[in-house]
Amino acid sequence: GRSCVIVGRLSNHILNPRPNCFNVFVSADYDYRAKSLQDKYNYDKETALHLIKKEDIARANYCEHFTGSLWGLSRHFTMTIDSSVYGIEKASQIVLEAIQVWKKTNQYIS
Repeated sequence: GRSCVIVGRLSNHILNPRPNCFNVFVSADYDYRAKSLQDKYNYDKETALHLIKKEDIARANYCEHFTGSLWGLSRHFTMTIDSSVYGIEKASQIVLEAIQVWKKTNQYIS
């Protein structure tokens, strides 16, 4: 089997039956997310926050519609991490380290 990364689209739900699937939910607080949009698209903070909240509602509705479950519940993931605490680079490192531990402790089949 080959490895891959799937971002979003309820991949945790779709791939749930697969034994070698490590699901991560990455979150961040509103200020961190707004700053990211402000830097990337030059939005003012109010616009950025509005867009983030609108997108979160859409994600929650999408998840509930297709899975009957609430979006972002930690029990649906192997790991959850707040990137606003660690930053993107450190959060990525933490996830990669966690995957290595998970592989050793869960009899990962390559």
